[in-house]
Amino acid sequence: MIASRRCPPCWLVASLLVTFVACSGGGEEDDEIFLPPPPTFAARCTDGVSVLPSGSVAMQCAGVSGSMVAVNLVITDTGSERVVAAALDLGFNPPVATLESCSVGAALASPVAFECDLANNNPAEILISVSRQTQDPGVQVTGSQILATLHFRMSGTGASTLTFLGQNAPNGSALLRRDPGDPTQTQIIPGTVFPTGVTIASS
Repeated sequence: MIASRRCPPCWLVASLLVTFVACSGGGEEDDEIFLPPPPTFAARCTDGVSVLPSGSVAMQCAGVSGSMVAVNLVITDTGSERVVAAALDLGFNPPVATLESCSVGAALASPVAFECDLANNNPAEILISVSRQTQDPGVQVTGSQILATLHFRMSGTGASTLTFLGQNAPNGSALLRRDPGDPTQTQIIPGTVFPTGVTIASS
Protein backbone atom coordinates (compact mmCIF):
# COMPACT_ATOMS: atom_id res chain seq x y z
CA MET A 1 0.00 0.00 0.00
CA ILE A 2 2.86 2.36 0.72
CA ALA A 3 4.45 1.66 -2.65
CA SER A 4 1.17 2.19 -4.50
CA ARG A 5 0.76 5.63 -2.92
CA ARG A 6 4.30 6.78 -3.90
CA CYS A 7 4.48 5.62 -7.54
CA PRO A 8 1.86 7.91 -9.11
CA PRO A 9 3.61 11.12 -7.90
CA CYS A 10 6.97 9.79 -9.23
CA TRP A 11 5.44 9.05 -12.62
CA LEU A 12 3.83 12.50 -12.71
CA VAL A 13 7.13 14.27 -11.91
CA ALA A 14 8.99 12.32 -14.62
CA SER A 15 6.33 13.17 -17.18
CA LEU A 16 6.49 16.87 -16.35
CA LEU A 17 10.30 16.88 -16.63
CA VAL A 18 10.20 15.33 -20.13
CA THR A 19 7.64 17.91 -21.24
CA PHE A 20 9.74 20.79 -19.82
CA VAL A 21 12.95 19.64 -21.53
CA ALA A 22 11.16 19.26 -24.87
CA CYS A 23 9.69 22.73 -24.63
CA SER A 24 12.99 24.28 -23.52
CA GLY A 25 14.88 22.79 -26.49
CA GLY A 26 12.36 24.15 -28.95
CA GLY A 27 12.54 27.62 -27.38
CA GLU A 28 16.35 27.80 -27.73
CA GLU A 29 16.14 27.04 -31.44
CA ASP A 30 13.45 29.68 -31.96
CA ASP A 31 15.50 32.32 -30.09
CA GLU A 32 18.77 31.76 -32.04
CA ILE A 33 20.04 35.02 -33.58
CA PHE A 34 22.15 35.21 -36.72
CA LEU A 35 24.22 38.42 -37.03
CA PRO A 36 25.00 39.79 -40.49
CA PRO A 37 28.66 39.64 -41.57
CA PRO A 38 30.73 42.82 -41.08
CA PRO A 39 30.81 45.12 -44.11
CA THR A 40 33.66 44.81 -46.58
CA PHE A 41 35.10 47.61 -48.67
CA ALA A 42 36.78 47.30 -52.06
CA ALA A 43 40.16 49.03 -51.75
CA ARG A 44 42.01 51.15 -54.31
CA CYS A 45 45.44 52.80 -54.27
CA THR A 46 46.80 55.62 -56.43
CA ASP A 47 50.42 56.83 -56.51
CA GLY A 48 51.02 60.54 -56.03
CA VAL A 49 54.07 60.59 -58.34
CA SER A 50 55.35 58.16 -60.94
CA VAL A 51 59.03 59.22 -60.96
CA LEU A 52 60.82 59.45 -57.63
CA PRO A 53 63.53 62.14 -57.45
CA SER A 54 66.99 61.41 -56.07
CA GLY A 55 67.49 62.19 -52.40
CA SER A 56 63.85 61.54 -51.58
CA VAL A 57 61.59 59.54 -49.32
CA ALA A 58 58.34 58.66 -51.05
CA MET A 59 55.27 56.46 -50.76
CA GLN A 60 54.29 53.94 -53.41
CA CYS A 61 51.34 51.59 -53.73
CA ALA A 62 52.65 48.07 -53.11
CA GLY A 63 49.48 46.03 -53.57
CA VAL A 64 45.73 45.77 -53.09
CA SER A 65 43.85 42.65 -51.97
CA GLY A 66 40.18 42.92 -51.11
CA SER A 67 39.89 45.52 -48.36
CA MET A 68 43.67 45.53 -47.66
CA VAL A 69 46.21 48.00 -49.08
CA ALA A 70 50.00 47.80 -48.77
CA VAL A 71 52.08 50.98 -49.09
CA ASN A 72 55.88 51.07 -49.40
CA LEU A 73 58.02 53.86 -47.96
CA VAL A 74 60.94 54.18 -50.36
CA ILE A 75 64.32 55.95 -50.10
CA THR A 76 65.84 56.91 -53.46
CA ASP A 77 69.55 57.64 -54.19
CA THR A 78 71.12 59.51 -51.27
CA GLY A 79 74.36 60.13 -53.19
CA SER A 80 77.29 60.79 -50.86
CA GLU A 81 75.03 61.09 -47.82
CA ARG A 82 75.20 58.14 -45.44
CA VAL A 83 71.89 57.49 -43.71
CA VAL A 84 71.94 56.17 -40.14
CA ALA A 85 68.27 56.65 -39.32
CA ALA A 86 64.89 57.70 -40.65
CA ALA A 87 62.12 59.30 -38.61
CA LEU A 88 58.82 59.64 -40.45
CA ASP A 89 55.57 61.26 -39.39
CA LEU A 90 52.58 60.33 -41.58
CA GLY A 91 49.08 61.74 -41.58
CA PHE A 92 46.01 59.79 -42.77
CA ASN A 93 42.23 59.57 -42.41
CA PRO A 94 41.38 56.92 -39.74
CA PRO A 95 37.62 56.69 -40.44
CA VAL A 96 38.51 55.46 -43.94
CA ALA A 97 41.55 53.29 -43.17
CA THR A 98 43.02 51.44 -40.19
CA LEU A 99 46.73 50.67 -39.78
CA GLU A 100 46.96 46.88 -39.43
CA SER A 101 50.71 46.19 -39.38
CA CYS A 102 54.18 47.36 -40.46
CA SER A 103 57.31 45.58 -41.65
CA VAL A 104 60.86 46.90 -42.05
CA GLY A 105 62.58 46.92 -45.44
CA ALA A 106 66.21 46.68 -46.54
CA ALA A 107 66.99 50.35 -47.24
CA LEU A 108 69.16 50.71 -44.12
CA ALA A 109 70.63 47.22 -44.54
CA SER A 110 70.76 45.99 -40.93
CA PRO A 111 68.75 48.32 -38.69
CA VAL A 112 68.82 47.56 -34.98
CA ALA A 113 65.65 49.47 -34.09
CA PHE A 114 62.27 49.67 -35.83
CA GLU A 115 59.11 51.27 -34.49
CA CYS A 116 55.81 51.87 -36.24
CA ASP A 117 52.67 52.87 -34.39
CA LEU A 118 49.92 55.44 -34.04
CA ALA A 119 50.74 58.64 -32.17
CA ASN A 120 49.42 58.50 -28.60
CA ASN A 121 47.38 61.68 -28.80
CA ASN A 122 46.46 61.62 -32.49
CA PRO A 123 44.83 58.56 -34.11
CA ALA A 124 45.32 60.22 -37.52
CA GLU A 125 49.13 60.16 -37.23
CA ILE A 126 51.60 57.31 -37.73
CA LEU A 127 55.13 57.52 -36.29
CA ILE A 128 57.87 55.41 -37.89
CA SER A 129 61.48 55.13 -36.75
CA VAL A 130 64.26 53.04 -38.30
CA SER A 131 67.87 53.32 -37.09
CA ARG A 132 71.25 51.62 -37.20
CA GLN A 133 73.68 51.15 -34.33
CA THR A 134 75.11 54.05 -32.34
CA GLN A 135 78.25 55.46 -34.03
CA ASP A 136 77.51 53.38 -37.16
CA PRO A 137 78.63 55.50 -40.15
CA GLY A 138 75.42 54.74 -42.05
CA VAL A 139 74.69 53.56 -45.58
CA GLN A 140 74.60 55.22 -48.98
CA VAL A 141 71.30 54.27 -50.59
CA THR A 142 71.49 53.58 -54.34
CA GLY A 143 68.46 53.12 -56.55
CA SER A 144 65.10 52.88 -54.79
CA GLN A 145 65.14 50.88 -51.57
CA ILE A 146 62.17 50.00 -49.35
CA LEU A 147 62.47 51.45 -45.86
CA ALA A 148 59.19 49.98 -44.54
CA THR A 149 55.85 48.63 -45.70
CA LEU A 150 52.56 49.67 -44.10
CA HIS A 151 49.43 47.52 -44.31
CA PHE A 152 46.06 49.25 -44.11
CA ARG A 153 42.56 47.82 -43.84
CA MET A 154 39.82 49.92 -45.40
CA SER A 155 37.31 50.46 -42.60
CA GLY A 156 34.93 52.87 -44.32
CA THR A 157 34.02 54.45 -47.63
CA GLY A 158 35.88 57.47 -48.94
CA ALA A 159 39.49 58.41 -49.62
CA SER A 160 42.59 59.13 -47.55
CA THR A 161 45.73 60.75 -48.92
CA LEU A 162 48.77 59.78 -46.86
CA THR A 163 51.06 62.76 -46.28
CA PHE A 164 54.48 63.39 -44.71
CA LEU A 165 54.24 65.76 -41.74
CA GLY A 166 57.00 68.06 -40.44
CA GLN A 167 59.34 67.65 -43.38
CA ASN A 168 63.07 68.07 -42.55
CA ALA A 169 62.22 69.21 -39.03
CA PRO A 170 62.87 67.78 -35.55
CA ASN A 171 60.13 65.37 -34.46
CA GLY A 172 58.86 65.28 -38.05
CA SER A 173 59.81 63.45 -41.24
CA ALA A 174 63.56 63.39 -41.88
CA LEU A 175 66.57 61.29 -42.85
CA LEU A 176 69.44 61.45 -40.38
CA ARG A 177 73.21 61.21 -40.77
CA ARG A 178 76.02 60.92 -38.22
CA ASP A 179 77.10 64.26 -36.74
CA PRO A 180 80.75 64.72 -37.90
CA GLY A 181 81.52 66.66 -34.71
CA ASP A 182 80.08 64.01 -32.39
CA PRO A 183 79.74 60.45 -33.72
CA THR A 184 77.33 59.57 -30.92
CA GLN A 185 74.79 62.08 -32.23
CA THR A 186 72.80 62.48 -35.46
CA GLN A 187 71.68 65.44 -37.52
CA ILE A 188 69.03 65.95 -40.17
CA ILE A 189 70.19 65.50 -43.77
CA PRO A 190 69.13 68.80 -45.37
CA GLY A 191 67.24 68.97 -48.64
CA THR A 192 65.56 65.55 -48.48
CA VAL A 193 62.54 65.59 -50.80
CA PHE A 194 59.16 64.19 -49.70
CA PRO A 195 56.92 63.84 -52.79
CA THR A 196 53.14 63.80 -52.59
CA GLY A 197 51.90 60.66 -50.85
CA VAL A 198 49.57 57.96 -52.13
CA THR A 199 45.79 58.01 -51.96
CA ILE A 200 43.98 54.95 -50.64
CA ALA A 201 40.23 54.72 -51.12
CA SER A 202 37.28 52.36 -50.90
CA SER A 203 33.69 52.18 -52.04
